[in-house]
Amino acid sequence: MKKLTIFIVPVLTLLLACSEGTPVIPDEEMVAVWAYVYVGEALNDIKLTSTIALDEVSEIAPVISGAEVEVVTANGGYICREDTSQPGIYYYPGSDLSLSAGDTISLNVVSEDHIITSTTTVPSQPVNVSISQTSITLPDFSDRESLRGWRESGTADISVSWDNPDDDWYYVTLNNIDANPQEINNFFSERMREIILPPIQDDHYMVRMPNFTHTGLHRITIYKVNSEYVDLYEYREQDSRDLQEPLTNIEGGLGIFTAFNSSSVTFTVSI
Repeated sequence: MKKLTIFIVPVLTLLLACSEGTPVIPDEEMVAVWAYVYVGEALNDIKLTSTIALDEVSEIAPVISGAEVEVVTANGGYICREDTSQPGIYYYPGSDLSLSAGDTISLNVVSEDHIITSTTTVPSQPVNVSISQTSITLPDFSDRESLRGWRESGTADISVSWDNPDDDWYYVTLNNIDANPQEINNFFSERMREIILPPIQDDHYMVRMPNFTHTGLHRITIYKVNSEYVDLYEYREQDSRDLQEPLTNIEGGLGIFTAFNSSSVTFTVSI
C-alpha cells in the first residue's frame, strides 16, 4: 500500500458514516470503493467496503468479499482476484497490464445487487525531476558542535524538484530501499521521524534530516495526481457545520477510482 492511505483515512470516515437526516450521508447501504492504479506498478490497491451507520458500535466498515472486479483499458479487460490474506482487497495477478499517460481506464464492480462503475485517465509523468545531491553523510549526533557545523554547511537537507508550469498537484514518498540498512541512532523522537505527505501544488520538496531513520539507498518518488483525488482530499477540509455531498467519481457507490504517474530519484545516506 502507498503512503496516501495516511491522509485518505479522514475522508473514508466521513464517507462511510450513515445517518438519517444528514445531507452528506446516503439512506441506504452502499458500496465504498478505494481503487488506485499506479503506472509501472502492480495493480493491487482496490478495496471494497460497505457503509456503516453513525450509531453502529463498530467504527470499522465491513469489507466486501466475493465481488466481481474488472479493470478495462483499450487493450481489453483484466479480471481481479480477492487477496485471500486480506479480505476486501482485490488485485490483478498478471503482468501484462501496461499503461501510459492519457490512457482511459474503467472499473467495473458487481457485488450482489450493486453494480459500480467508474472511469479515470492516467496523468502525465512528472517532468525534469532532479535532486540537489545524491549522497549525504550524517554527523556524529553526540557532538553538538559537529552537528551545528553540518547544519550550517547547507548540505543537511536534500531538495527534489520538478517542472510544474500549470500548478498541478503531486505527492511525494520517501522509502529506504537498501538491502542492508543500518538504523541511525540520533536524538530525534519517533514522532518527528514520521513522514506524512499530503498532496502539494508545488514544484519542489525538501527532505530534512529527521526523515532519515536508516542508512543506505533511498528513493524519492513524485506522483502526479488527478483532479478527483485532489477533490476528495480537499473535501476532508470543509467546515463540519456546512458539509456538502461527498465528492466521488464512483457511479452506483461512493469512494474514488484514480490513477497516478510517477518519476523517481535516488540518494544514499551514510554515517
